[in-house]
Amino acid sequence: MARRRRALKEEQTSDPIAEGEFVAQLSRNPMFIAAQIAFALKLVLVVFVFDPGIIDAFALPKSAVSHVTSLVLAVLLMAVLILHGRRVIVWSPAHIALGCLVAAYAASAVLAMDRETALFGMWRRYLGLGQMLDDVVLYCAAVVLVPTARDLGRLAIITLSTAGLVVLYMLAQKAGLDPVKYVEAPPAPPGTFGQPEVAAGYVAIAGATVLAIGLWVRQLLYRLGLLGFAFLCFVATLLTNVRGGVIGLGLGWLAVVALVSLWPGRRRREAITALIGAAVVAVVGILATPIGARFLNLTTFLSDGSAQSRSEIWGTALRLVFQRPVLGLGPDNFGIGYPAFREERSAFLSPGELQNSTHNWLLHIATSSGVIGTAAFVALLAIAVVLAVRLARAGHPASIALVPLAAFFGQGLVSINDLGTDWIPWLCIGLLAGASGRRLSARARPAYPAARLALAAVALALAVTLAGVVTGNQRVIASEHFGRSESLIAANRGPEAIPEAMAAVQSDPRRAEYWSGLGAAFNAAGQILPASAAFTEAARLKPSQPVFWGNLALMRLLVQDPHGASFALARAIAADPYDPQIRDLSARVALVLNDAEKASRDGHLAVELNPDQPAVYEAPTVADIRLGKFKEAEDMLRNGLTLITPPASLDLHLLLAQVLHAAKRDADARAELAAALAISPDNATALRLQQEYK
Repeated sequence: MARRRRALKEEQTSDPIAEGEFVAQLSRNPMFIAAQIAFALKLVLVVFVFDPGIIDAFALPKSAVSHVTSLVLAVLLMAVLILHGRRVIVWSPAHIALGCLVAAYAASAVLAMDRETALFGMWRRYLGLGQMLDDVVLYCAAVVLVPTARDLGRLAIITLSTAGLVVLYMLAQKAGLDPVKYVEAPPAPPGTFGQPEVAAGYVAIAGATVLAIGLWVRQLLYRLGLLGFAFLCFVATLLTNVRGGVIGLGLGWLAVVALVSLWPGRRRREAITALIGAAVVAVVGILATPIGARFLNLTTFLSDGSAQSRSEIWGTALRLVFQRPVLGLGPDNFGIGYPAFREERSAFLSPGELQNSTHNWLLHIATSSGVIGTAAFVALLAIAVVLAVRLARAGHPASIALVPLAAFFGQGLVSINDLGTDWIPWLCIGLLAGASGRRLSARARPAYPAARLALAAVALALAVTLAGVVTGNQRVIASEHFGRSESLIAANRGPEAIPEAMAAVQSDPRRAEYWSGLGAAFNAAGQILPASAAFTEAARLKPSQPVFWGNLALMRLLVQDPHGASFALARAIAADPYDPQIRDLSARVALVLNDAEKASRDGHLAVELNPDQPAVYEAPTVADIRLGKFKEAEDMLRNGLTLITPPASLDLHLLLAQVLHAAKRDADARAELAAALAISPDNATALRLQQEYK
């Protein structure tokens, strides 16, 4: 082992002249230049690309283009390695931590709750093992392809120009000039990410980074321009009214302060003065906008719906990690485990919504790869911070990468993980590792003819690009067909929706959501048996999602199979104990099967979870009448009448009249019927019961 370490140390170059000559030679190589172009293209496209013409307009196009560019980038990096030997590799201790993290992700994927999700990620997230490998390629590219300060400057121009266009687009959206029209208007500018929360995080990270670069440059004109750009990023962050973005700005500002404290005397004093001024402007801006109230009012800060929802999500994530502590649930498997482990209050905090993000980067890593992966990731961050400090002391501009890294993890304390921003830490850590590492010396030049190798690499890159485009295009095509099928179903054109839904399944048969869409199309066309088969396949692919079991239960009821429906509903309840629609349907099926106790139990829970919906009161009322639980039924209905006002309260008055009649209180029953008739004088049920209760 000691001999191997000595040999490795001997291979590491320490000659700055030889290093400069090698970097100059490397920078002129066409393959290296092509890799740099692919690298830059990847960073631009993953931010800009979205397709408003498909139902999954943001995450899916970003995922497809990210994977294609990474495949090309991986081929070109391999070609550069073969051409120049091991000397192209820059060694850093960060590589070891990253290797451990990838190994944890891979092992977790093998043992995941849902392997399909572990490999490809949740629908509309796509943050599985495949995306982790994509991030590793980006990290390697950052290590290898940015060897000089000039390369670093070009990278800064590309990424910040991209951010500038996003900021301008967000301002245009706020002004109502967005050419893209959304089915449901977002509450704040979503940028090119589809969600204001992600847009806020991105522009906050950009703003903190631009501030650091503005303090670094010496030319006054450039400095003023960059500081003005940082202010625009700050304005765009405030427009989203998202607290995560402000937290990201704060952590980024602290990182700038930490770096500035390591700079020489006079330059440090000037930068600190500018930082104090920036902080004053930021505080005034925050206090003068609505987001300031969300921070200043401690009661609101801790108890509003957003904070309470995150608290519930974090608690559920911790319980899931305790269930599987070593390797977690599997990459991006939080959405698989969440429904069965969530708290009852989640049904009130986020009605009709099942969470698929932990809203916290550390919990995302913990649920995806357990204690092992989390330890490796924390070690990687610690190494990155140490490397940044060393670079800052040496006056290296790559140390600025600490700022977007801090801003990312600041906003990520409360925000979702998203493809549009998750590339940022891997780029930053790769830059720090590449700038601080030591290059390995190859003992001999490769014997391969350079021209032939270049042609072979180009051919392979083209083939990989073509294969990646075809695969990614199939995913996009599937989403297009699925979206058209959903629109046709909504327009009551079920038969026309079937070919579109079938095309979606054929293009991407792995996704349970597309099979469920096919079942919905068949159901809309009145074809119950094929609909049942499609919903069965969806439930098989994603048994953790209660909606697929619920759909299957409805199909079994339509073919007069209440026992089959009861089985499907039992699976749905096991998947999610707090779905009010599933509980209501279960209560109704239990009544058909003469299980009044179960009907009462599930029905009362459905009412508790969704008390504003009159229809859910019917099953527990009928069950309680059968069981003689008149007091329980009356209390439930009278409480419902305090929440539901006329005319929606009509059915509750009718149900309460039946309960009171069964309890031999006909005078009170007639009073409820009178209330029902006051709402609807011609109601046939009320008139019939009025005759019966005379």
